[in-house]
Amino acid sequence: MNKRADFSEKTRNLLAHRAGGMCANPYCRRETLGGHSDPGKATITGEAAHIFAARPGGPRPNLDLGSEDLKSPTNGLWLCSTCHTAVDRDDSTYLADVLFKWKYDAETSSQERLIKAASTLPSQDPSVLQMWCHETTDDDDYIPRTNQLDALNKWVADKNTKVIAVTGIGGQGKTSLIGHWIKNGYPLNSRNFDVVFYWSFYNDDSVSVFFNAFISFVEQAVNSDNVRYDRDQPLKSLRKIIKETNVLLVMDGLEMLQNSPNHPSYGQFVESDLRHFLCDICSSPSQTMAVLTSRFDVVDLRQYVPRVKNMPLDNLTEEEGSQLLGRFFVGGSDQDRFKISQSLRGHPLALRIFAAGLPEEMQANPLPHLDSVLAGVADDPANDLEEKLARLLLRYESTLNHKQRELLTGVSLLSRPIDERSLMDLVQKTYIKNAYESDVNIDDVDIQQLDDISRLVSSGLVYRDYFKGVYSYSCHPIIRDYFRAQFSGDAEKSYDVGSFLANRPGRNIISKREDVEWYVSAVEIFAAGNNWYEADDLYENKLNSGLVFLKYATPFLGKRAAEALSDSSKISNSSVSFMLFGEKYKDRNLISAFYKSSAGRFCLHLGDYRRAREYFEEAGAVYLKRKKLLNQAKALDGLAHCSVLEGDLNGALTYAQDALKIATNENFTTEDFRPFLLTMGEVAFLSGDIERAVTMLNSVISSFSKNTKNNDHLAEAYIKKAEVVRSLDELDLSAELAEKGLDIAGRASRNDYIIYATWLVGAINYDLGKFDKALELINSAENMCRKAALEPLLIRILTTQALLMAEIGDINKAGMLIEDCINVSSTRQFNIYLVDALLAKVIINIRRDDVPNNTVAHELADADSLSLRCKYRLVDAEISAYKNII
Repeated sequence: MNKRADFSEKTRNLLAHRAGGMCANPYCRRETLGGHSDPGKATITGEAAHIFAARPGGPRPNLDLGSEDLKSPTNGLWLCSTCHTAVDRDDSTYLADVLFKWKYDAETSSQERLIKAASTLPSQDPSVLQMWCHETTDDDDYIPRTNQLDALNKWVADKNTKVIAVTGIGGQGKTSLIGHWIKNGYPLNSRNFDVVFYWSFYNDDSVSVFFNAFISFVEQAVNSDNVRYDRDQPLKSLRKIIKETNVLLVMDGLEMLQNSPNHPSYGQFVESDLRHFLCDICSSPSQTMAVLTSRFDVVDLRQYVPRVKNMPLDNLTEEEGSQLLGRFFVGGSDQDRFKISQSLRGHPLALRIFAAGLPEEMQANPLPHLDSVLAGVADDPANDLEEKLARLLLRYESTLNHKQRELLTGVSLLSRPIDERSLMDLVQKTYIKNAYESDVNIDDVDIQQLDDISRLVSSGLVYRDYFKGVYSYSCHPIIRDYFRAQFSGDAEKSYDVGSFLANRPGRNIISKREDVEWYVSAVEIFAAGNNWYEADDLYENKLNSGLVFLKYATPFLGKRAAEALSDSSKISNSSVSFMLFGEKYKDRNLISAFYKSSAGRFCLHLGDYRRAREYFEEAGAVYLKRKKLLNQAKALDGLAHCSVLEGDLNGALTYAQDALKIATNENFTTEDFRPFLLTMGEVAFLSGDIERAVTMLNSVISSFSKNTKNNDHLAEAYIKKAEVVRSLDELDLSAELAEKGLDIAGRASRNDYIIYATWLVGAINYDLGKFDKALELINSAENMCRKAALEPLLIRILTTQALLMAEIGDINKAGMLIEDCINVSSTRQFNIYLVDALLAKVIINIRRDDVPNNTVAHELADADSLSLRCKYRLVDAEISAYKNII
C-alpha cells in the first residue's frame, strides 16, 4: 500500500512563512493567518498544498518522484482552503506549471516586501491614494507621443470629460502611455482626484471581481465612517461611490470584454454591467473620470460624446516611427528610419513586419531591403498600404523557419486567443509528421517550439497574454488572415489541422459556448482545403445541422460555418452525396443553396437583412428551378422576415402569403407548416390585424399534443402570443403566456427564445409597475443578448430599458439610452424598431421640463410619418393618444 508523502509541520510552517501568510493564488491573495479570541491560539485558514500528488492517483501525479521529493518544500505552496480544494478538484486546469509559477511569484513578492518598503502607490502626490492592482508595462521602451500627451492634459483639465478611450492595435504603447502620464503626475495636477484605481483585464477579465476590488479599495481608502457597500447590488454601490468620490479609474485591456473586429457587433461590451457602470460615470456630477485602453473601438459610449474623448493611436509620426524601428533593432541613420516610416505611412503593424523581416546582415543599412520589398509598388498614400502590407508579409514569411510558420499558422486559426497547450499540441502534431520525413530530432521539438514562439512574441507580431495561470497567443487580424489563407487548396494540411480542431475540445457533444469556435474554425479550414465532405459532416453531426448555434445563441459563428459551406466551387459533384429533402443529392448548386439559406437565417438574427435577402433570393432561385417547393417556401419565409426588419410590412405580407400558399397547396406536414403560420402571425400583429395574429398563433399552439413539453416552435408561439395579448393590456394573461414560453424554450435549449422571453416578461413587469423585477429581468436579457449579438432584439431591450430608467427617475440616462437606440436603428435601418425608439423618446421627453412641447410634437410627427410608411399600424392608437396629450 502506498503511503501519502505528507508535509511535516516544519515544512507547513515554512511554506506559510515564505508566502507571507497569504494565499499564493494571484487572483485570491487572501490573508490566512490571524489572531484568535483565545490569547494562546492563532487562526489559520491556509493549507500547505502539494504541487505533484502526495500519493499515486492524486491530482497531478508524478511517478518519477520519490517520497522525499514529494514532501519537500519545493513541491509545496501555501493556499487558502478554498483555493486548495479548487486546484485539486480541477487538476486539468491547474497544472503543475501553473502552481510552480504561483509559488515563485508569491514567495518572491513576500521577499520583496521585506527587502524594501514596497508600496502599491506609485504616486508623485502622496495626498492622492492609489491602488495599482496590476502593473503597467515598463517605461523603458516608452515612445514619447507629445501630441497625445498634450491632448490628454487638455482633456483631463476639462471637468466635462468623463471618459478617455485610448485605442489601437497591440504593442502601440497604450498602456505605457497612460502609465507614464499618470505616474508622472500630469492628471493629478489638473483635477481634484481623491483616489486612483488601476485595473488590467489582461490579468483578470471578471467584471464582478473588478467591481468587488474597486469597492473594497474605496471602503479602505476613503470611507472614514466605516460604511460598507452592498456587494449584492454592485452597480448601486458603484453609483454611490462615483457620486461621492472623485476617482481616476484606469481600465486597461478592455478588448478582453468586447466583441472582436470580425464580429457583427464589433466593439460592443459583452457584459452589460460594465456598460451601465461606464454610462453612470458619463452621467455623474462628480469629477470622476475613467481612462480606457483597448485594441478595439469603444462603441457603447458614442451617445455620450463630447463627454467621451477618443484617442485612436493609429499612425505614428516619422520620428515616432523611427523610434519604433529602433526598438526592433533596425539600424541605419535617423534619416533612413524616417524614410522607412514615411514610406509605410507610419503604420505600426507595417513597421513591425518590416523590422521582423529585415535580414540581420542588412540591419545597419535597411533602405536597400525596403526598396527590394516594395519594388514596383506605386507610391499612392491613399491606396498603397494594403499592397505594401502584402509584400511585407510575403517577405517576412520567407524569413521564418518551418516551425515558426507552423506556430504562426496555429495562432491564426481562431478569431480569439489560443492557449499555449493547444498551440503546442497542434504544431507538434503537424511538425512531427513532417519531421519523420526529414532528419529532425523529435526530442528537440518541445524546446524548439518554446524558443520559436518566444522569437515571434519578441518580434511584436504575436501577442502573449498570461491569464489565470495560462499563456495564450493571438495576432493582428491582418496577419491572421494572411496565414490562414495558406489552407486554400492544401487538402492534406487542411485535413490534419481541421481534424485537430474538431477533436480538441475532447467531447462528443458541445458542452459550452467556447467549444463552438473550435468546430467552426475546423469547418472553415476543411472547406478552404477542399475537404468539403469532412466540413459538411462536422456541420451536420457535431453542430447538429446548425441547431447548436441556436442553442448557444451564437449566430455569428453559424453564419461563418454556413458561408464556408455555401461556396459551390468547393463542392465536388463526384465525391459528395448530401441528404437533402429525404434524398441523396450530388447537385452542387442545390447543396450550396441549402447553406445559403442557413447563412441567411443567421444573418437575420444578427440584423444583417440586406445580406440575408441576397442569400434567400439566390437560394430561392435554385429551389424554384429544381422544383423544391418546401425549401422555396422557406426562402420566401426568410424574405418575409427581411422585410419585417427593413420595415416593409406590405412586402413582408406578400412573401408570407406566398410561402403559406405553397405550404397549403403542397400539403406540407404539420411540422413543416408551423413556421409559416408563425411568420404570418407576426406580420399580422405588426400590421395591426390582431384577430388574424391570434388565429395563426393559436393554430400553432393547438397543433401540439397536450404532452408536448420540448419544442422550439411551441415556445415561439407562446412568446409571440404573449406579445399580442400585452398589446391588448391583458397583462396577467400575457405574463402567464410569456412564462410558459420561457419554460418551454429552456427545455428546448433555445437560448435565443430564452432571451426574447426574458425581455418580454421584464417588459410586462414594467407595465405592471413592478420596476425592481422589471429591471432585473431586462438587465439579464441585455447581458445575454450582448453575448449572443442579437442586434435587433438588443434594440428592443434597450428601448424598454430606457423607458424603465425614466420611470425610476434616471431621466438623463434614459435620454442617452434612447438616443443610442435611435442612432443604431437609423443606421441599420431597423425601421419598425426605430418607430418604437422614437415613441419611447416622446414618452421620456414628456417627463422632462427642459424639452419644449413643440420639440416633442416634432418627434411624434417623425414617428407617425415613419409608421405610416412602414404600414406599422399596431402603434396607431398609441400615436393618436400622444397627439391628444401634446
